[in-house]
Amino acid sequence: MKKALITAGGALAAAGAVRALRRSREGFPQPRSGGRRVLILGGGFGGFYTALRLGERLKSYAGTSVLLVARDNFFTFQPLVPDVISGNTEVRHIAIPLRRHLHRAGVNFLRAEVEGIDLENRIVQTSRGPLEYELLVIALGGQPAYFGVEGAEEHSLRLWDIRDGLRMRNAVIGRFEEAAALRPDDYPPGLLTFAVVGGGYSGVEAAGQIHNLIHKGIRPDYPWVDYGQVRLVLAEGLPEILPEIDPALREVGRRRLTNLGIEVHTGDFVSEVSPEGLSFRSGEFIPARTVLWSAGGRGSEVLESMTAEKDKMNRIVVNERLQLPGHEGVWALGDAASAPGPDGNPVPPTAQGAVQESEVVAHNVYASLTEGEPREFEYRPLGQLIEIGGAFALSEVMGWKLSGTLGHALERAVHLQRLTDRQKRVRVLMDWALDYVFPPDTSDLGL
Repeated sequence: MKKALITAGGALAAAGAVRALRRSREGFPQPRSGGRRVLILGGGFGGFYTALRLGERLKSYAGTSVLLVARDNFFTFQPLVPDVISGNTEVRHIAIPLRRHLHRAGVNFLRAEVEGIDLENRIVQTSRGPLEYELLVIALGGQPAYFGVEGAEEHSLRLWDIRDGLRMRNAVIGRFEEAAALRPDDYPPGLLTFAVVGGGYSGVEAAGQIHNLIHKGIRPDYPWVDYGQVRLVLAEGLPEILPEIDPALREVGRRRLTNLGIEVHTGDFVSEVSPEGLSFRSGEFIPARTVLWSAGGRGSEVLESMTAEKDKMNRIVVNERLQLPGHEGVWALGDAASAPGPDGNPVPPTAQGAVQESEVVAHNVYASLTEGEPREFEYRPLGQLIEIGGAFALSEVMGWKLSGTLGHALERAVHLQRLTDRQKRVRVLMDWALDYVFPPDTSDLGL
């Protein structure tokens, strides 16, 4: 009798699971195939949001297939990548499955590396073979810019995606493993010095997250290390860090870094990165065995062989409609594009810029398919959000300027709202709640 009840219960549970699975798939349109092909290259903010918005517009328009091609099968919520360093946000929770969301929008997906773009013959070369297109959206993102600094690429880590955040985290933990095996007098110079090059958003946030990892997670687990030799340095060649934000908030941010014990080194550009540390143009040298390079970006190397006009940072120059001049039916956005801004300067290569651009690109692609009227892009800065170590952030949103705990609350609320996946919102919120209770994990995952 007991076995029969268990079997019946299992059957009911299985039936419930099947019904739930069926319900979860209801409303999933079949990705369109055949007809006119729209090819979207890149699964970051620009490509992902363009695909979702274009798919929504095409629901009642037959005869067009949309294919997004990306290296990874997930979209990374880039603003929370620095959180990966401290571990206060689980890696998988800021990686959003592309297929799940694209299929809901009726968009096809191909996981492949883009290797070349032939604008004249309307062919894209990928690691899975050539793809022809009628309309093309280039949203390939970017890569770190090293500005010709000797040794920068070879001897520094970067912070461009989730994997980079994990590598930096593991590098910090690894240095403390080295220190734990030595007497303090035997530490090599710069063993416990962690230098971040670049005083923009990601550099400042990364410095704060390294501080969190060391003092909230590592310190309790490595009590015998000499913390008097721990040194955090933020190096910025310009006279000020965070040059894009309000001067008053900038000063608050600098004071916050100083109060955390992070040395802010400004007005002197790095001239060389070696395994031993940083050399500056002034002749100063800072011993540092771990360097994170966060000094800006440039367009993807795939763009270098394209015949289109590009700026000095290898970004494709586009017009007010985000279209490539002289190439009908080809658009570019995000880190791949140099789009005209309201002040005559290019639109900043940020997530909010790419999201705004995606709205115009999706509209203009649809207009091209339906012989509609295209729109011109007008960038609207929505504000800045910068977390600096723990429950502290600088927030400038819709005219509101907040710092400290209130700024942090606003920063967290905005990021949660911008996460496109509801399940991920819940998981990230739980991560943050647990982070207030438990110290960060210090497992070195060996990436």
